[in-house]
Amino acid sequence: MIISRWQGTQELSLDKIKKYYHIRDDQDFKIEKFDSGTVIKDHYHHLLEIRIITEGQLLCNISGNQLLLRPGDRIEIPANTKHAYSNNYPDSCSCLVGYYSF
Repeated sequence: MIISRWQGTQELSLDKIKKYYHIRDDQDFKIEKFDSGTVIKDHYHHLLEIRIITEGQLLCNISGNQLLLRPGDRIEIPANTKHAYSNNYPDSCSCLVGYYSF
């Protein structure tokens, strides 16, 4: 797993995040939303998952390692890696997510 923490001090927007991470409109990123109280149980994909938080916070459990992701944070989860998500916070969380094979 690779984590990039947002170190900027400026206010974030979806456009700024896409520009910072060089995401083009023709790439297959979609927006996912996790309402407060959402729990996604352990699962895995046969593809690399790239997730970038755009709003709110998301608690990730990746092979037993818990990480709190905040706006601007980016994580790459290798294919076939067990992971889970939960939003235990009062606000919803939005993410850009893409899946890729290499």
